[in-house]
Formats: sequence, structure tokens, C-alpha cells
Amino acid sequence: MSALADYIAQHLGEALTLQRLSSEVGLSEHELLIAFRARFGTTPAQYIINERIREARRRMHSRASLTAIAYEVGFSSSSHLSAVIKKYFGISTRELRSWQSMENEKIQSLLDWRLIG
Repeated sequence: MSALADYIAQHLGEALTLQRLSSEVGLSEHELLIAFRARFGTTPAQYIINERIREARRRMHSRASLTAIAYEVGFSSSSHLSAVIKKYFGISTRELRSWQSMENEKIQSLLDWRLIG
């Protein structure tokens, strides 16, 4: 499963379907779901969303446009990325970018906790 996590990280900007992931590791979709949940405690779909959010957050430190970031990490649009950020963190992407520029460990811990929780 560690190899699959690496594969996901390397292909975040692409469509990562259950069928594609299961063929990558040589398991049936059902076997993959069971093994993935046992290893990561979540579904592949939720894991991928979390990883896309983490990578988008990391890239928001740059001056790249929100649209470019969204497409690079696998969201269909900047609006989709904004909606997901709002859902998970309760703040806008503009606020998230502003918060991330702060060097406050408590803020970063809160953002990480919101993603996991």
C-alpha cells in the first residue's frame, strides 16, 4: 500500500479511479478497498481528496494562480478547489493563503487537524 500512496502522490493531477488504482496494485476493487482502509483508515477517494488538499495548501505558498493550482492537483476548477477548502476548513482560499503566510504553529496545527478530523 505504500507504493500505492506514492503512485497517488505522483499522479494527483490525473483522474484516479478505483479501477485505475486496483489495476496498479493487482487487486480487485473490493480487495483494494479493504486493504486500503486497513492500512490508511479511510477510503481511497477520501485519501486522494486529503492529499489534493495538502498539495494545494503547499502550493498556495507560491504566487501561482488558484486556477493553476487547482488543475495541477486534480480539481476540475478553482471553484471546485475553493468549495472543498471552504468545506474542510470553513474559510475561503484567500483566507487560507493569508493564514498560511503566518508562521504560527498553532494555526498550521489547526489546519492539519481540520484536514484529518
